[in-house]
Amino acid sequence: FYWPLYIVVGLLLPINAPAEYWGESIANSVFILGFLRLVILMNMSFLVNSAMHIWGLKPTD
Repeated sequence: FYWPLYIVVGLLLPINAPAEYWGESIANSVFILGFLRLVILMNMSFLVNSAMHIWGLKPTD
């Protein structure tokens, strides 16, 4: 049940939305999807890393 839901919600809808509503091409939609996922994941990991440096239990060298 997870994989069909992932394909629809995680791939088809994000790729189809820019193509359907804003007239983007499918290739452009795939690029936007991949780029946004990369940016969001990197920013979240940097946020966790920075928070651990600020409020972590062990001091950094």
